[in-house]
Amino acid sequence: MNDQWTDRLSEYLDGELDSQEHAALEAHLDTCADCRATLAELRRVVARAKTLEDRPPRADLWAGIDARLTPGRRPGVNRPQGRRLTFSVGVMDPSSIVRS
Repeated sequence: MNDQWTDRLSEYLDGELDSQEHAALEAHLDTCADCRATLAELRRVVARAKTLEDRPPRADLWAGIDARLTPGRRPGVNRPQGRRLTFSVGVMDPSSIVRS
């Protein structure tokens, strides 16, 4: 099953469709057993989710994720804000400065 309404069932369930789309989807549900079954499954998921306890994670996982996203970083090491360039005195040639 994959008709034009399949991907809109969550929006329907959440009340996010405008009145015309809502009416059109309800008319579609009258004729489509697959969408009715999928909608029933979504309603069960929502009902089950409402019974779950909302609790914080046991551990902060961000440091490990950030380290994997940024090669060469170690977890827990803060990234410097912005770049820092260092030049030795011999590299800086005042005659190369363009003045306007």
